[in-house]
Amino acid sequence: MDKARELIQRYHITPLHLTLLSFFLAAGGTGVSLIIGIGYLDTIGVLLVAGGVVLSIIVATSLRPQIGIYILMVTLVSNLSYVFTDLGLPGVNKPLIALLMLSVSINSMIRGSFNMRVKSIEWLMLAYGATMMVSYFGAADQDVALEEIVEYAKNIIIMFCMAYALKSEADWKKALWLVIGTMTVLSAMGTYQVFSGDYDQVFWGFATIKRDQVLTDVWQMRLNGPIYDRTSSASSWSGLCPCRSTASSIRPIFRRRYSAPVRSVEHHCQPQYLQPASFITTVVIL
Repeated sequence: MDKARELIQRYHITPLHLTLLSFFLAAGGTGVSLIIGIGYLDTIGVLLVAGGVVLSIIVATSLRPQIGIYILMVTLVSNLSYVFTDLGLPGVNKPLIALLMLSVSINSMIRGSFNMRVKSIEWLMLAYGATMMVSYFGAADQDVALEEIVEYAKNIIIMFCMAYALKSEADWKKALWLVIGTMTVLSAMGTYQVFSGDYDQVFWGFATIKRDQVLTDVWQMRLNGPIYDRTSSASSWSGLCPCRSTASSIRPIFRRRYSAPVRSVEHHCQPQYLQPASFITTVVIL
């Protein structure tokens, strides 16, 4: 690892270079997963490439755990794992989370300590998780209870990995900009559907549509997002408002240049979800 640090310093490899490299590696891993999912499991070369991609991501995220967080945030916000599952491919969130946890562990060993303070809110969340585990033994449907426990444990791991990896305000702002950018791309898909009237174009499942009756004999196409749930998608828009306000403070030039087009896309797309609770929440936040 010391040699890797020397190489980074010698060739002046910046965090931006590593971030771009991680995205290229993630794209390559996605392509390999698609090939494997189609049925070319007997191709040794593909398996070797997949192993190389995974190893490269481990090395990159071990040096800079922020890279793994950035990749994970894009996949979570875009619901890429749901889209993969709908296409008959394996999900990506759980493998990414396991990979990130491994990378954070390696990074902490490189640094010689796990430099993160656990505050009261984290202890409360851990206590809540312990309560869930105990309730499993008295649950009427233990299979459902186990799924909920695993899901909560996954969220706890993400929380601790983010708290460890994103150490500076700049790291958090970069993560917020990735969230904003991802949501803007998704909203642009919905905006295209509304303006063009081409609701058959769902962009590989990232912009699903449902035809609902809003009044007697009045039907309207509603945007459901990647997860076929307009309520959750609309709630994501409401949560995006404080994210945008926080991230815009990184540099005034970003607010001046990009705020107007991003807001115009978002504000046109959000009412198409037709969720009063989310709309009211957005108004209160603004």
